[in-house]
Amino acid sequence: NYLIFKNELEKLESLSLIQSKKLIDIIQYLYDSNIIHRDIRPNNLMLDRSSQHIKLIDFGFAFTLDINDKSKELPIAGTITYAGYEFLNFCSKIEHNTFWSPSYRYDKTFDLKCALNIIIYMINNSVQEELNSIEGLSSTKEKIPKLLELWKNVKNKNKKYSNLLNIINKLTKSSDFQTLQDPLKELYNKKIQ
Repeated sequence: NYLIFKNELEKLESLSLIQSKKLIDIIQYLYDSNIIHRDIRPNNLMLDRSSQHIKLIDFGFAFTLDINDKSKELPIAGTITYAGYEFLNFCSKIEHNTFWSPSYRYDKTFDLKCALNIIIYMINNSVQEELNSIEGLSSTKEKIPKLLELWKNVKNKNKKYSNLLNIINKLTKSSDFQTLQDPLKELYNKKIQ
């Protein structure tokens, strides 16, 4: 299976505007299906060699919401690097030397915030360098405050990113995903600072 996988899919090294829109489409599909992946990160995004479509892999931490639920409390799992500010802020308040597994209330837009942060990571070299440096730290306890600071700085310095976050925070239904398309395009018209 690994050889088939390796021959058909390759790691995504960059994101074009079209691929970013496809990533948002994937997240919209999950949203519509009441699935929260919880592990959206570059290593879980692959490029299909034949079709050039993006594929999301590794649903090991994914869960399904009940049809009328907007969120669900679960033990924290998945990557933290690309998570939204609210999640990182919550994690910063956790005692990391305890034996219990803390829970977080994951909402339907959790993956969308992660996807936006991946897009920023893929198109901005300075964010990429800083995140790679943070990933080199040995403990989650060390990483969280640095990630919080990084994403807060990106939000404060980049109005286009901040605007997209505001749209995501107001998102209440699947059709609202279309409101992300033009602001997303603006990120590519002028690569973020």
